Amino acid sequence: MGLDITLVTRGCSHETAARLLGDHDVRIQKVEESPAAVLTAAQDGRERSQVLVVLGGPVYPEPDPAFAAIARDLDPVPGFSAAFTALAIREIGSTAIRQRAAAGRNDGVLVILLPADESCCRVALEELIVPELADLVGSTASESRAGGVSVVPIEAQAPPTEALPWLAALAEMGGALDRKGRSELPPSIAKSAPVLEVLNGAGERGTTTIDGELYGVYGFPDLRRPTSKVLLIGPGEPIGEVVALHRKPADVGVCRNGGGRLPSSGRLGRTCEELTGEDYPERGRLLALDGSTVFVREGESVYSWDGRRRKPEGSMQAVLASLLLSWSQR
Repeated sequence: MGLDITLVTRGCSHETAARLLGDHDVRIQKVEESPAAVLTAAQDGRERSQVLVVLGGPVYPEPDPAFAAIARDLDPVPGFSAAFTALAIREIGSTAIRQRAAAGRNDGVLVILLPADESCCRVALEELIVPELADLVGSTASESRAGGVSVVPIEAQAPPTEALPWLAALAEMGGALDRKGRSELPPSIAKSAPVLEVLNGAGERGTTTIDGELYGVYGFPDLRRPTSKVLLIGPGEPIGEVVALHRKPADVGVCRNGGGRLPSSGRLGRTCEELTGEDYPERGRLLALDGSTVFVREGESVYSWDGRRRKPEGSMQAVLASLLLSWSQR
């Protein structure tokens, strides 16, 4: 009696996991280190298997966008993370609190995320996962299958051939996506922990150059599908410029004073009238646009205006974090 299991491994040994799961039909997919490759392999595993096990998560606090993107969609198994940490502490001591692990269900598939540390993986599989596997999977465990292990290498897949609306919006700005490019975040963004937490959830990143300036491109869950949520991030003062490409043709994002991709110069009242139907009732500078709402900076404080109500929203950093989270989830 066995289960169909896909084991995705990046940069760490998979032999122990394959041996402990050997009573089941295990398909191993070795992937490169990039988050896009991990996400592609994980999606392939979910489509093929009853159980998906992903090995190779880095230790805290190293950002892990691939694991974060997978874990975000799980209905978690209660108590799994706490039980894993307790077992890991027994094996490797206090460093166990830096190891990432999660488990849950996604569209009927049991998904288990384990770190790269082999001893932690072994004890988790031996004492936590394998004994409970049939019950966690449910009735599908009763199906009879032949056991065994096959190794199938996987390459990072090319983008789909169908049109990507956000990519068309980028081309209209004069930019082309470089999937291998990397860029530094503007200081105002790089210093904000809540903003970094949102951006670390991006499953794939790239760059583009527009009018001689380098922008970072962040995809949720990746940069390879029409439904991806894509943020363009570039330099700006007093806060970095952000454009929500997936919201095009609407102008949505954080503005850059005196230029950039969004309306940021000229009379504030004209922009407010065009978007909300009413002039802004106070003096200030445009900070951000979100559909029919504008965000205006008055000194160190930010207010939203929808044409009817002027509402205090807090600091620029708080507004930026809130908007980024909202755009990445829409």
